[in-house]
Amino acid sequence: MNEHLIQAYNDKKPYLVKDITESLCAGWNRIVDCITEDTIWSGDGAYVHEQIGGVFPHIDELAANLLELFPPRTGDVTIHMYVSLLAGAKTFGRHKDTADVFFIGGKGQTQFTIEGEKYIVEGGDLLYIPRSVYHDPKALTPRVGFSIGLEHGRHDS
Repeated sequence: MNEHLIQAYNDKKPYLVKDITESLCAGWNRIVDCITEDTIWSGDGAYVHEQIGGVFPHIDELAANLLELFPPRTGDVTIHMYVSLLAGAKTFGRHKDTADVFFIGGKGQTQFTIEGEKYIVEGGDLLYIPRSVYHDPKALTPRVGFSIGLEHGRHDS
C-alpha cells in the first residue's frame, strides 16, 4: 500500500492516490444490472447500492487490504456503489461520516471538496476521507464509484 496514504491516515488528512487499482472492468450494462429494487434511488438518475460486496472482486480485495492495514474500532466494513447517470446528479451533499472512507473511482469523474480543496477522482483512483471530516461530492460526469467505509461508530471531537 502507498506509504503516503499510510501517513495521511495516521495524520487524519485527506489524500488522493492516482491509479491505485484497476479501473472498473465492467460496462454500463453490468452496472445498470446492479440497480435493483433494493437500490436507493434519489429520483434524478443517482443510485446507491448498499453492500455491493462480491460483485466486483478487485474492490473486495482492496477492502480486505484496507481492513488489514487500518483496522477500525468496531471492525465493521461497508462497501457501497454510487452511480450517477447524469453529470450533476444529486449526491448526499456536504456531510461527514463516522467511518474512515476510502472512495474508489470506477468510471467517470467525481469531485470532492474537502476543507476548501478540490479532489477529482477518476477510474482507478482512491481518495481517503478521514472520519468526522466534512466533504461535498459532486458528479462531474456520469460516474460509478465505490465507498469503502471502515467504521468507528462515533464522530471524533
